[in-house]
Amino acid sequence: MKKTLLILFLTGCVGAANAQIDEPVKSFPIIFSVGPEIGFPVGNNTVEYSLVFGGSAQAEYDFTPEFGVTLNAGYLSYSFKNVRGKGDQGFVPLLAGLRYFISPRAFVFLKAGAAFGLDQILDATNNVYLDKGTFFAYSPGIGHKFGKKIEGEFKFLGISNSSHQHINSFQIKLAYIL
Repeated sequence: MKKTLLILFLTGCVGAANAQIDEPVKSFPIIFSVGPEIGFPVGNNTVEYSLVFGGSAQAEYDFTPEFGVTLNAGYLSYSFKNVRGKGDQGFVPLLAGLRYFISPRAFVFLKAGAAFGLDQILDATNNVYLDKGTFFAYSPGIGHKFGKKIEGEFKFLGISNSSHQHINSFQIKLAYIL
């Protein structure tokens, strides 16, 4: 009998303590998203490349409701125009960045990191036009959340190396939030 009363008393104390908490303490979760990207090259790259397409996955950790850090990885394919022949140039960008919500749905971001070139491209005289290897990559942009599960981004992506080889493009991404 004493054990039963002690269990009931402890259960009542725990229940009363929990009733005093208005809202549970919220931890800021890691948010994952995936989506396709499509874009077009700009600058000198418009002579050799016609279209950029691919996709990426992103993880975001929110420090506050307005501010978060991101880690982004994906694959991008830059299609050649007929002047370069058939085929494409592939990159695997790995970017880390900051994201700031300027309103509940609109945000700006800046990402930087590395892009790994998958192919070595030769020009018409078999000189190296673009090396495979590691490139510096950066991407400023703006975005909008269209609901709890869909968001869109418009961004500039610059990829360059120490030999002043570069590929710049504007891209649109539509992401599904998991």
